[in-house]
Amino acid sequence: MDNQLKLTAPIGSLRPEIIELFGLPGAGKTTITQGLFGTAGRHSRSEISSVWRKKSLIYRGALIVRTLFDLKWMACIVELVVRTPVRNRESLGRLARLTGTKLWLRSHNGEIVLDQGTLQSLWSIFYIESISELPNSTLVRLLRSFYDGLTVTIVSIDVPPETAAVRIHSRQSGSSRLDHLPEQLVLDRLENAERLPAGILRAAREAGLEVRVLDGSQKPELLASQLQTILDEQSEAVGTTPLSEETK
Repeated sequence: MDNQLKLTAPIGSLRPEIIELFGLPGAGKTTITQGLFGTAGRHSRSEISSVWRKKSLIYRGALIVRTLFDLKWMACIVELVVRTPVRNRESLGRLARLTGTKLWLRSHNGEIVLDQGTLQSLWSIFYIESISELPNSTLVRLLRSFYDGLTVTIVSIDVPPETAAVRIHSRQSGSSRLDHLPEQLVLDRLENAERLPAGILRAAREAGLEVRVLDGSQKPELLASQLQTILDEQSEAVGTTPLSEETK
């Protein structure tokens, strides 16, 4: 049977282990995850995205409809849109994709390593909307709902705006809205959003997520080695308690 067919199961029936990287653009999230996917049962964001694109419209529609009937989740989304507020079309589109992702992740088995995940999507939304004061209690409820029942480790790549700006300006390819801008403009925009990562990580911790922090100023090879250690520790852990809204 094709490996991609083995990757998925009935909608929402599985509880994969999630390792999600988070940090400023230019922190090196995608770079340090390269080469980590030779292990059986470990899947990348690009892999599960590829499987999603091959699913039928009926499957995708069923997944989205089921998520819409998750009243706790939809209440969190509405509260975030109202309190933030979220108005930009791109931001609303990212929230819609999060809604689909919530059950899609639960249709996979094994270990999923996300170089960009839910926290990064929230960072992008707040950045796009030029929001500096985050609705902490709303974020906490949203993250608890999104990750309910999953075993999650957040790996924050901590890098100062100056370092991130240099890396973004010097890289040949990139998909962030900061790529191809003058270095000083990139730095100015990152400094304006400097408080966002700390606020999002605060909400993640209060939501009960495990957060590990790596020094992003280190060489990518060293960061990749430290990330591999975290992955090994999680793989060896026995009886890890998934996040549950009922215990909060």
